Amino acid sequence: MKITLVQMESKLFDKDRNLEKIISYVDQGIKRDSNMIIFPELCLTGYSCGSKFSNLAEPIPGPCTDIVADKIKGKETYVVFGMAEEGQNCFYNSAAIVGPQGVIDVCRKNYLPNFVSATTGARYDEPKYFCPGSEITIFDTVFGKIGVQICLDLYFPAITRIQSLEGAFMFLNISAAPLGSAKINQMFARARAFENIGWFVYVNTAGCQGRQVYDGGSCLVDSSGNVRECASMGGGSFEEVLDCYIDKESVYRRRQEFPLLRMERPELLQKAGNVCEKAFLGRNILAR
Repeated sequence: MKITLVQMESKLFDKDRNLEKIISYVDQGIKRDSNMIIFPELCLTGYSCGSKFSNLAEPIPGPCTDIVADKIKGKETYVVFGMAEEGQNCFYNSAAIVGPQGVIDVCRKNYLPNFVSATTGARYDEPKYFCPGSEITIFDTVFGKIGVQICLDLYFPAITRIQSLEGAFMFLNISAAPLGSAKINQMFARARAFENIGWFVYVNTAGCQGRQVYDGGSCLVDSSGNVRECASMGGGSFEEVLDCYIDKESVYRRRQEFPLLRMERPELLQKAGNVCEKAFLGRNILAR
């Protein structure tokens, strides 16, 4: 299976220009026989749109996803890209998942950051503009099951664990992580790949959007936790494309040889869920 990681630089507020760029990369990917083309978080609008998200969001399916769907109709190609989604009574930070028959699924970001990063100093206030998702996304392809997550979801191991237990052999995380965060995110990607014995694809934004500089560092990690491919990273990160090849059979072989998933104990997962719920109900999650 050939996948294409597009470490894209978006222009804030300019959906038309960003969509034109997405379509151009989709065309190039099709010509290179790519089976999956993956773009960063909120690449359709840019990340720091604030209150303007309400005017930039659109439904999924909708006008932009229809244009992408027309490009890959009938082809053995899938496209995943980030956008602001207009829901019934809310907006979501979402990833549209488009396949040969049109929009096949949508992933809504589950964990919305609302803090100032101690590592990068970046301020996050996504709950002001978005509602959190409530599902863990796994979609079917002719190549097998694939899990999708968005940025901060990477830091919560239960998401990737559930995706792996549902049979996903590859996990995609699309991100808009600022300068100073790519190495940390790669560390988490390597951990998720190793502990869940699957390919992990991390696609981050590059370049600048207004005053915000993004860290790049898009990468492909194998099921042993090794970084196989990596794009430019840091203050000098730039827009670029990585074409990568993955072998799902290597995942299945390793899962047979290293049976962590088969050793999972549902009763302990259930107990962990009960403890988590009790901690939040008791408001003692940060108790010392």
